Amino acid sequence: MIANPPSLPTQPVIEQASYRADSKRVSFGDSRLELSDGTLFVIQLSRSRAPVVGGFQEKSVDGKSENLSRKGKPSDQESQAESKAGQNEPQPAEAEQPERRTFWERFFRMPPLRKRIEKALTEDWKFAEVRARHIEELLSEDSEETRTFFLSGSHASQYQRLVKEFGVGFETKEGKIVDDSIETLGEYGPELLQKYSTLMEHRELIKRYFAGVFRDGRVGTQSLIKISNSMWFSPFSASKFRMSANILNTRFQVPNHVIGPMLTSVGDTYWLRQVLFRRSSPQEFQQLLNRIAPSSDNSGNAFAPALQLLVLGAEHKLPFQTLDAFVQRLDLKPNDFAPFSAAVYNLAAYRLASDIKCPTFAQFLRRTLDEFGPEINQESARLFMLSFREFKDDADALTSYLSPGYRDTKEFLRSIGTPVPATIWNMERIAILSQTLTPEKRAKIQQMVRDLSEEVKVADVMFLAEISGNEEECKLLLDRPALIAAVKDIKIDRIVERSHNDLVKELEREIDNANRNGFYRSVRRLLTLMKEEKRTYTERVDPSKLTNIQLSRLLIFHRSIDMPGFLDTVGWNVSLDLQNERSEGGGYMGYDKDMAMVTMVPGQPGDNRAYRPINLMRAPASIALFHNHAFKDTFGERYLGFFKKLFPSKQNKNKYAGPSGWVGAKKGDISAAAESELPSFIITKIGNPQNPDGSRDNKSLLVNFDWVIVDRQSGEALRSDRGVFTVPYYAEDQLGKLKWPSKKEMRRREKEKREKCPPGIRQDSALDNGRFD
Repeated sequence: MIANPPSLPTQPVIEQASYRADSKRVSFGDSRLELSDGTLFVIQLSRSRAPVVGGFQEKSVDGKSENLSRKGKPSDQESQAESKAGQNEPQPAEAEQPERRTFWERFFRMPPLRKRIEKALTEDWKFAEVRARHIEELLSEDSEETRTFFLSGSHASQYQRLVKEFGVGFETKEGKIVDDSIETLGEYGPELLQKYSTLMEHRELIKRYFAGVFRDGRVGTQSLIKISNSMWFSPFSASKFRMSANILNTRFQVPNHVIGPMLTSVGDTYWLRQVLFRRSSPQEFQQLLNRIAPSSDNSGNAFAPALQLLVLGAEHKLPFQTLDAFVQRLDLKPNDFAPFSAAVYNLAAYRLASDIKCPTFAQFLRRTLDEFGPEINQESARLFMLSFREFKDDADALTSYLSPGYRDTKEFLRSIGTPVPATIWNMERIAILSQTLTPEKRAKIQQMVRDLSEEVKVADVMFLAEISGNEEECKLLLDRPALIAAVKDIKIDRIVERSHNDLVKELEREIDNANRNGFYRSVRRLLTLMKEEKRTYTERVDPSKLTNIQLSRLLIFHRSIDMPGFLDTVGWNVSLDLQNERSEGGGYMGYDKDMAMVTMVPGQPGDNRAYRPINLMRAPASIALFHNHAFKDTFGERYLGFFKKLFPSKQNKNKYAGPSGWVGAKKGDISAAAESELPSFIITKIGNPQNPDGSRDNKSLLVNFDWVIVDRQSGEALRSDRGVFTVPYYAEDQLGKLKWPSKKEMRRREKEKREKCPPGIRQDSALDNGRFD
């Protein structure tokens, strides 16, 4: 029997009947049964799913037909009604196009890709829940690498072995370990299985000394990855790990299940061995442990920071009394142990151990743990610890951060609906606001936030606080039609776009990697993304996409360009940057009366390709952050620049004009704008203007102004070219000769800054705001 579905053409049947007399046909409605002597019988199904009321019709060999049941024949009205009913019914979907298969898939007669994925997920990986959307996602071109990972039988068997040995799963926010889903394993699985051999080789050590990480005999995938990345599991280190673990267990009386995290936090160093074999170390360790965790509540997390402090003291020659006094000042609570361990880890890694001797640092760390403790991990702790160096040079900001007014300001921001995530920017901005917010400004800000139909960030509150004294500015801020009309009326005579698109370059690198690894579907996808990026790249922005605060900032900036002295300040800033080849220049723009004020912030020495300022010095920014893309002319630009005139299309292109990077990049102007939640203003030197006689004007510079704002909802980078302007150029005789200190002097200054201990505030500062040295 051969049944042909309605979506496929009728297949030919072996024709052995050569005469019509050898065949008979029977039809019922739109279906037909054909019988032939010596052949298979064929049933042809109808394409229509409408019900058919009718009888059999038999066609004999002589062509005569007889109606077997005339009573069953529908009338014309009934047939029309039935046809309408059939039209109202959902029609069957068109048959799916057969998937494209490679030559080798056809040659080895491999099953369709969809079936192979479904079989791999259910039988090999043994996922309890496999839905259609999972398969569709894996079939997409974006998931070629993930699909290859799940189709690998060796990966599936390795993962099942890890599940059997360690009970691997996904750790939830509540600390429970549940089975991995397709989404979580697709994200962490490849990295986990890269460490498969290491984990299986040292599985007995992990189960014994990292048992404190396990929950009911199971461990989280991310925790297991961190364990495998420990330097203790590199070649020739396992024996040292066993020796150190045995000493901690026998001499220091440390339970085995917490020894693994302890040794991982300090690593295999000379200073650890010095602590382990020192005679007084067990007593000092127990004393620090009792200081950190006086009770047994969550005391398992107190072992690691106690050992970290001893190793840190041995490395930097800190007396034990200094370490003990530091812990005593902190007065740690059970919830502080994990963030405190992350903080101590970064003190050792970034040469900040000398701050332990400073009593003010203990106050700083105590306030940081109180305000941001749950969000502090090893990565974010680095930024918080480094920020204390910046507070050393700003006593007012440090006093504001440590004072009770800081918490009061933070509560005010939350009361008006402003989110306060745990970032360095917000920590320093709130310290500035604590000094400047008066009761009148708070009332005005609260009213403006209520009238604005948009989310207000901490950076926006900085702006509202500065314009709150200008009634006309506040009225314009709330008039959105007037803001949009004013921005549209701004005339931009010339736009210079960036010719070096960083996202396109990154996609080209990914395409090369995909080609080398044989991910040809990923290559097609990446090529599509690259073409789309080239097609949609623009430095023009629709004002309706900007919020009221962003529009107001942009108007204030353009208003300031016409003010006397603004372009002179920009020219001075660019000239200084051209003179200094060891760092990039920049700063921020604040608000004063009715215009933007430019404040230059020097960058730290390094190279001229990245802006490295002290972050605290830019915390007062309310309108925008800015930096320069200013480089001296190359030999070709200076002497062969006339060739560019032969190609008019290239005159409005520049390699460094516009914002660098892309959304989600680890560095670049766009990422900086997203992190700071402020517009990023880029000043690019594009050449020199011409004198009326056609010669080059060496006393002036042409600079291109670009703004970039990252949309908070969609994450889109909104680039806006604000035009080309002429600014004065200041030579070295006007700026003064740039002198750099010697290496010896730089080391002396660095040491002096490390050992500097700024004044803190008294513990009873809530009453008298006193200070002590």
